[in-house]
Amino acid sequence: MSGAYRRWSLRDVGRALLVVGLSVVAVAVAVAGAFIHRWAGIVGLGLAVGAVLGIMVLARYAARTRVGIMGVGLAWLAPMFMLALPRPAGDIVIAGDAPGLTLLFGGAATVAVALGLGVSRHKGEAGG
Repeated sequence: MSGAYRRWSLRDVGRALLVVGLSVVAVAVAVAGAFIHRWAGIVGLGLAVGAVLGIMVLARYAARTRVGIMGVGLAWLAPMFMLALPRPAGDIVIAGDAPGLTLLFGGAATVAVALGLGVSRHKGEAGG
């Protein structure tokens, strides 16, 4: 097809909707992970970081570009950093101790690795 524009196929639209849906789920995973990372010691922290890993693996599969992966990653990172800030009443959801920092850095490293790996190629696509 000539020019910089091309028609979107039904598969492209489906993937775009999947990335948007994963972004919504990433916000929910961030909020849930912020509260669950202290539950049952290392189990809660493992569940919280594991959920981020799962979301990013799905984002690599669903996205056609790194922009899609970045959108899902930012949808997880933004609420996490907001919940790490102290509230006006003095409450802190994610403290600056070992479990809190492990959650923040572990999740951010997962997002960075997913961005570094880029999108996964599927059978039948160009370049894959």
